[in-house]
Amino acid sequence: MNSTDRGTITRSVAILLACVYLAAGEASAKIKVPGIFADNMVLQTGMPIPIWGFSAAEEEITVNLGVRRASTTADAKGKWMVKLPAMKPGGPYNLIISGENKIQFKEVLVGEVWLAVGDGYMEFHMAQMADYKKESAAAKFPQIRVCRLERRYSGLPMDRIVGSWVPCDPKNVYYFSSVAYYFGRELHTNLKVPVGLITATYDGSRAEAWTPPSAFLAAPKLQKIFLGIVEANKKYNQAMEKALPEIEAWLKDTRKALAEGRTVPVMPPLPRHQFHSPSQPTSLYNGTIHPILPFALRGAIWYQGYYNREDGMIYYNKMKALITGWRKVRGQAIGDVEPSDLPFYYVQMALSFRKSTYGPPLALMREAQRATLAVPNTGMVVTTDLTTSRTSSSRTSTRPRKIGKRLSLWALAKTYGREGLVYSGPLYKSMKAEGGKIRISFDHVGGGLTTQSGKGASGAGEPLKNFAIAGEDKKFVKAEAKIDGNEVVVSSAKVAAPVAVRFGWDERGGTNLFNSAGLPASPFSEEKQ
Repeated sequence: MNSTDRGTITRSVAILLACVYLAAGEASAKIKVPGIFADNMVLQTGMPIPIWGFSAAEEEITVNLGVRRASTTADAKGKWMVKLPAMKPGGPYNLIISGENKIQFKEVLVGEVWLAVGDGYMEFHMAQMADYKKESAAAKFPQIRVCRLERRYSGLPMDRIVGSWVPCDPKNVYYFSSVAYYFGRELHTNLKVPVGLITATYDGSRAEAWTPPSAFLAAPKLQKIFLGIVEANKKYNQAMEKALPEIEAWLKDTRKALAEGRTVPVMPPLPRHQFHSPSQPTSLYNGTIHPILPFALRGAIWYQGYYNREDGMIYYNKMKALITGWRKVRGQAIGDVEPSDLPFYYVQMALSFRKSTYGPPLALMREAQRATLAVPNTGMVVTTDLTTSRTSSSRTSTRPRKIGKRLSLWALAKTYGREGLVYSGPLYKSMKAEGGKIRISFDHVGGGLTTQSGKGASGAGEPLKNFAIAGEDKKFVKAEAKIDGNEVVVSSAKVAAPVAVRFGWDERGGTNLFNSAGLPASPFSEEKQ
């Protein structure tokens, strides 16, 4: 986005804010902070803690948290930020922000903070769990705090957000994201420190809606989306320019009405940005993620994909743009020269035994999710064993629990350095042709490969399912597959010289390849190079 675009956008937003501030009168000069700051919040341990907000221009601001103290002066537009020194886990503390007025937040903890983002799969509430009564009765974790961000979308980046932090107890757990709750519970149980979970969800959302505008510019295959953003901003600015005379007349009449003690006139309708919709690129990022980006985080978890299911491999480009875009904008927001390396752990779409009209695109999207592992500091939870049957719901009591647990394994092993954990199911590593067979090697085999899904599960010793091979004609046929140590050997009498292999490509074929830790193998498609 060039400087001209940024300037016109800034001017448009300034007009809107001027109208709001005028209506608010002198109260707008008081210190204000985004809604991410509230009683019961958790601040990130082990790194500088940004605290930011808005006040009168050039106002002196002091922030106190326990014995930590920092001061700054607001800029000419009234924006300010301080960074408190890193703190060890603990609390509770009072966070006090002082200037012309004073704001105080109570019961503040310092611990591990994670952002949980996604569509309806991440949004799925604890109250919807089949065994909710049992689970809620046991949800007594006062040091786990959850902030549910208000679902907001915007065509332009916003600075303010509404949210509230609540401690985890049998009553409050009702609306918690079930996946985020089980993820946080595992971290709290293993790390023995406070855990904060910030949830931002929108059922039916697409990945591009959560992506910053600048990220599309940096992605060659997503230039069409970026050009659409530029055009939408241009049209919005033109509409604002056309509406300015009426707005200026309203401002004049409003000032006069306020001075005379009369009721102010009704504000004229403002132009609506083309991307002011949760289905449009950047909209959920602008309204929900952008306002909280400076907040100190340990990492992010992501569960989304259903409404991108026809993207195929282009979903890889979208996910890479989203992850690298978040990291770059976060670094800029907190004043770092280099992009942050925010850990990003996500959930791969499950198979379905129901008849699918999407066919290969779903398999290709799953392949795109596997390809996203090439982005540094990412991890993927495989869910091929959590498929749906024709008679049961996809959202059973075990599904969110298992997914949250598997996300926590990635975090505990890769972010917190816990050794000895098997944190991933088998991931394709390489293939080698051996006459009429193909030998496949995997990473993350743990203590070995098996057809058994875990302790006490059935299936040990049964034939492997859903492997296929192809010759030079690339016509895939069902293959026989056998475990040979830490490898799998596949073959078919119909293919004399195989050059390509697939696993889990048939949507209804099911899979049963696991490692000894009971974690399933990811579907894949590879051919001899």
